[in-house]
Amino acid sequence: MYAQHIHSRHTILSACLRRELDGFYVDAYANLRSRVSELGSPRCKPTIHLFLDSYRYWAKNSDSYSDALSLSPGRVRWMAAYHTQVARPLALDNVEAVPDGIVLRDVIGLKFFGLFDPWEAEAVGCFNTFVRQQYERIFTDVHANLHYDNIRFIGPNVSVDNYRYAFNLEPGPSRRMFMEDMISRSLKTLVRALESDNNEELACFIAHFLETGPTVALTLSEAMRVGGNLERRSYYPSVKDAAESRRDSMLFLGDSSPPTGPPLSWVRLWEEEYINVYGSIIPESLRLWGHVMWDAARWSNMGMEKLIHQQWLPGSLRVACLEEYWG
Repeated sequence: MYAQHIHSRHTILSACLRRELDGFYVDAYANLRSRVSELGSPRCKPTIHLFLDSYRYWAKNSDSYSDALSLSPGRVRWMAAYHTQVARPLALDNVEAVPDGIVLRDVIGLKFFGLFDPWEAEAVGCFNTFVRQQYERIFTDVHANLHYDNIRFIGPNVSVDNYRYAFNLEPGPSRRMFMEDMISRSLKTLVRALESDNNEELACFIAHFLETGPTVALTLSEAMRVGGNLERRSYYPSVKDAAESRRDSMLFLGDSSPPTGPPLSWVRLWEEEYINVYGSIIPESLRLWGHVMWDAARWSNMGMEKLIHQQWLPGSLRVACLEEYWG
């Protein structure tokens, strides 16, 4: 094994680096190319502008920059060293001291949503709901292919190694666990799954990721649950929480790009009063519509007022939570 590593270490390190930086590889590559040895010195304005134009082009065209495997061993080792010695430590250093009662792996998830206005966090939640819908359909399509009862996993001639790719994707706790794992695998993974029109190939694709085990500690769904909202307020209160306590007004200022204020749906949902909550407390039916992503004209055509008022049924658990925790 050691001999194999020595012989193929560049290939192995390149593959690991690409996987570790999935979704952020272009940023690491840009950092590599911004070194003095690459960019030159002095770094005058024209040079910087040209580099930024290149970076924008790389970000839009995935085939316009070098893959890790095609880089020299020295460059790959530099990117790996930068990731482990600079980028990751800086990310961890920006996490404040962890309060008692909350584990470190949950801190980033809770603090992340505190950086945004609540309607922006809700937009993330709406998209997460969409992604979950897609994986629900995918799991339904492939669960028979991957179930333990499938013929490929039965019989005396079946290799024990095959059982690594057998999973119970029927509705239940296992399915929910696997669902959160796949959702955490980036949008690129979902797009690749949606592009497949062959059920067997899709099953193999999903099994490949599930076999590697969970990749996430705090899931997006957990961070956006009612308890996640309360933990964030308790450990990391913000000026937005203060605005809610003061019952500040919240007005719709019109649709613009980029947005300068809350969308009409959010303003109407909370009757023009600033509320710093998001996630599972919001009616699921609204999130399925992606309500905070719509402009005023579309909401008007759909009869928004009636749709919103239908969500808050008296006596519902959602209303009870709001009354107990937020008054």
